[in-house]
Amino acid sequence: MIKPEELPSGRYRARYRDADGKVQSVPGTFERKSDAEDAAVDAQAKANRQAARSSGRMSPRTSWGDWWDVWNADREHASDVDRVEKSIVKVHLRPQWGDTELVQIKRPDVKKWYAKLTRECKSLSYANRIFDVFKASMNAAVDEEILEYSPCSRVKMKSPPKRPMPYYSHAEMAKITPNLKAHIRRAAEFLEDTGLRPSELSGLHAHRIDFESGWLYVAEVYLRGKKVMKPWPKDREFRRVPLTARAMRVALEALDGRDLTAGCGIPHLDGRPCKHPLVFVMPHGGVLLADTLSDELRAAGGKAGYALRRGLPTRLAEANVDPFLIARVMGHATVDQTNTYVQDTPASHQRITGALGDRPGLTVVGQDDERGTARGTEAREGPGASGSMGDQSDAG
Repeated sequence: MIKPEELPSGRYRARYRDADGKVQSVPGTFERKSDAEDAAVDAQAKANRQAARSSGRMSPRTSWGDWWDVWNADREHASDVDRVEKSIVKVHLRPQWGDTELVQIKRPDVKKWYAKLTRECKSLSYANRIFDVFKASMNAAVDEEILEYSPCSRVKMKSPPKRPMPYYSHAEMAKITPNLKAHIRRAAEFLEDTGLRPSELSGLHAHRIDFESGWLYVAEVYLRGKKVMKPWPKDREFRRVPLTARAMRVALEALDGRDLTAGCGIPHLDGRPCKHPLVFVMPHGGVLLADTLSDELRAAGGKAGYALRRGLPTRLAEANVDPFLIARVMGHATVDQTNTYVQDTPASHQRITGALGDRPGLTVVGQDDERGTARGTEAREGPGASGSMGDQSDAG
């Protein structure tokens, strides 16, 4: 990619090479150099895509950078993950492979590069993520019959060590609740009882809650990077989630006094006008972002918002709810995936040691939870103590 041209005005002109190798300029100028670079990448991708389609087939001697531009332009982009992928390509893949012809990318070179990633990246998981993006592009080249085989095949990826993940117990949430602002408290309690992904909570519209039947239909997801509403959840797995009395109460509190006929005010990817408000919003009416929720929880002495999602399957597993039902509520494709969300707890420790003959230790009443009627009421309202979910064998 050609570097942007800095003009006497301090602005930048984006330049790129077309399919014939000639230098072209993108119309207009840009205040930031990075914006000019992005515009040049997009323009070059468009030129390469048009040339590839005109020829009917790309050559194995196409550079990886040109191939990425063509292949990536035809993919469906509807996720905040796109921002991370774009950064990976810009920072890691283009510098390494951008000018290399596809046919010249050999397995030994890929293995050495991956080994270098595992040494230099901030984490093994991030190194694997970089490799996955590159691998997907090479597999696509095979699918398009540009290459006969992928140089990424038989490159064994290292598995990161499995560590316990943070989650919220009901007692932990009760400790920080008094320190939360009202709109954050409502959102956190709703997440605790539903296990939604934070982006699903941000995109939750009022008409998706059936207060009569006590069911929530998970559909819209807010894409923070694109500032749009995606009308389907992760992997297009629409699902229903049963609502506790507390979840319905805090949702009603969040909607109290608001215009339920007004739309959310955010563009939807399907282009349809929105006629329903969001349930959980900021005091000024803006979207309650996942990062904002996490920041507020941490400021109150807690953990990130995603820990609330892990808390639900952990508590349901302790209550002996059917694993397949837990997976369905969580929106997981397999029970194995749900199992990675279920964390070890003091109760599970006591259950195992008790089965091995240890006498259960005494628990000081009031150490983690409050005494009295309020505590018992919350236990009945919380999902971990309710048997109603286990009875919903037809939950979708």
